[in-house]
Amino acid sequence: MKTDDTDNDLTPGDRKRQAIIDASCELFRELIASHIDEATADANEQFQREDDETAPVAKLGFAVEFEPLNEAPEVKVKVAWTLKRRDEATKKIDPLQRKLPFPSETARTNIAREVQRRGYSVNITDQKVGVKIDKDGVSPIAEGAA
Repeated sequence: MKTDDTDNDLTPGDRKRQAIIDASCELFRELIASHIDEATADANEQFQREDDETAPVAKLGFAVEFEPLNEAPEVKVKVAWTLKRRDEATKKIDPLQRKLPFPSETARTNIAREVQRRGYSVNITDQKVGVKIDKDGVSPIAEGAA
């Protein structure tokens, strides 16, 4: 009988596909383990309030999100259950990811406040705030400056 080493036979696209599936299943398992008791309690609570129900039913819905054209996509699994409670889990599947995360809204606001404190005007929008951060603190970067 011939044994196959299927990992060696996989193309890079197939490996990425399998990594997405594996990460999704792992995150799915974590979310359902984290929320099964709450979803069950919510179904029982809703059953007690509804007159036309014959038995409690817990319903969990899942969604998987990823960017298919990204070589190292982030996989996000979301769960929603009875009474519209929601949670999500995210996992990077590329250990060599070199991109820094985009600053949160709080971080952008804090940077803008520091720039304003130094006497510069700042318009906080969804656009990136151009600043230089060094040992002296935060200073704005002029447009076109490197």
